[in-house]
Amino acid sequence: MLPSAFKIRAALVLLQVAAFVAWEHWERPIGSAVETVFGILVFVALPVAILSVGRLPPLKLVAWPAICSAGVALLCASFLASLKGESGADNFLGFTGLFVECAALFIIGHSFVLASHIDGRIIARYPTYVDVSWTLAAQAIVAGLAFQTVYLLPIVVEKYLRLPIEVPTWAVFIVAFLAGWLLCEIWERYPGLTRKLRMGLLFILSWLLPFAVIASIALLMDTLVHGLGRGSDWRVFVAMSALIVLINAQFGDGQAGANRFRVLALSRFAAAVLLPFLTILALLVVRREVLAEGWTPTVVSDAIALSVMACYAVGYAATAAVSGLSLKAIPALNVSLALLVLALPFAEAMRTLL
Repeated sequence: MLPSAFKIRAALVLLQVAAFVAWEHWERPIGSAVETVFGILVFVALPVAILSVGRLPPLKLVAWPAICSAGVALLCASFLASLKGESGADNFLGFTGLFVECAALFIIGHSFVLASHIDGRIIARYPTYVDVSWTLAAQAIVAGLAFQTVYLLPIVVEKYLRLPIEVPTWAVFIVAFLAGWLLCEIWERYPGLTRKLRMGLLFILSWLLPFAVIASIALLMDTLVHGLGRGSDWRVFVAMSALIVLINAQFGDGQAGANRFRVLALSRFAAAVLLPFLTILALLVVRREVLAEGWTPTVVSDAIALSVMACYAVGYAATAAVSGLSLKAIPALNVSLALLVLALPFAEAMRTLL
């Protein structure tokens, strides 16, 4: 006999699949209020409800999807306002950045809500927060890989097998969504196995940090010698993101378990010291974009990303200066920074609208 919560989630998944199909075949007025409300229901409220049933009490189960929907509506309104009469349909990069931003904010926010409920306290213990957030991140990664696989499969088949096939857009979204949902169900049913897999992955990522530090130093040296090149913008953001993620990979269980390997402790310290210099480089990149293009939605997204990563850079550098190689304050710092990261995009959205 399957648990009732699983049955409810399965029923909501079927409703989600039907909603995807309806969204694809509905000849809706683009940009209308009806389309916006239905889109938020399909892509925000239902997925949040599916991830919350059986994991949150009834009151939070109703309130949390509503809060997520209101937050996404605010960010969408801010994005459309920033277009200033330009065609939103042509601004693919801007919409992509908005989607990634909403997904990242949801993972952070949902991690706080679930971890708080699990521990029975407003601010959960860091190990609980880490466990929940890495679970959601893994789910998002698997869903993204499934999306890319189904999206690229017809192209590969047509190119190499000369068999033209078409995969509807709604089918691609359904496969990605089902992959993420199934991973979440498996993760919940086999917590011991999935924790071992997660810790193994984080251990591997920990050993990538020394190479990321070397690559970041090379990027800084190249910029000093040759100046900001055309590809500097994405490289510096990738370098900063990689250092932040890989530093945290060494705190996989909420503790600096990799301290027994001195090379990892040294690379973690070096990464924390390098982050402020990469932040200055990223600031120059954003300044160049503003002078060349103005405050377009893409530039605004880059500026928000920079402001978020700058918070981590300053915080991690200060931790390195105070605690040395151990960086023992990072777990507590991460919780504070996550709350700040949640607030920044919505503060910017309110500024844009007002």
